[in-house]
Amino acid sequence: MARAMAAAARPASEPETGPAAGESKRAQLTRMLKTYGTTGVAVHLAISVVSYSAVYSLLRLGCSPGDVADWLALDALLGDDSPVSAQTVGAASTAAAAYIVYKATLPLRLPLTLAATPIVHARLRARARSRSHSRAHSSRQ
Repeated sequence: MARAMAAAARPASEPETGPAAGESKRAQLTRMLKTYGTTGVAVHLAISVVSYSAVYSLLRLGCSPGDVADWLALDALLGDDSPVSAQTVGAASTAAAAYIVYKATLPLRLPLTLAATPIVHARLRARARSRSHSRAHSSRQ
């Protein structure tokens, strides 16, 4: 659904940023950043700040780090060979545990960034066009 929304929101002059066959997430991110520039960076940073803040807040509100890691299916997300596990997260301090979970959620945040960036970029461009149109119209009067 996100791809359909992104395709609908993207003007015909903008390139398609959908994944190429066999393209890694890193390659998709690099291509997205080349296409959308600072908008892509801003979207990724905003998602990252929200992600870290949400995890930290959950931990500060009393959820145990192990429970948060279990809720996010951290063990399944990272695989068996990862040094990070729900048990490791459970032994860390609040800020460290939040950072560990935040870093481990990259496989969730990256597709969100790739899906949201074209939508945000299209809306920002439409807003800029509308402002420039209204300024041009008001200067004629």
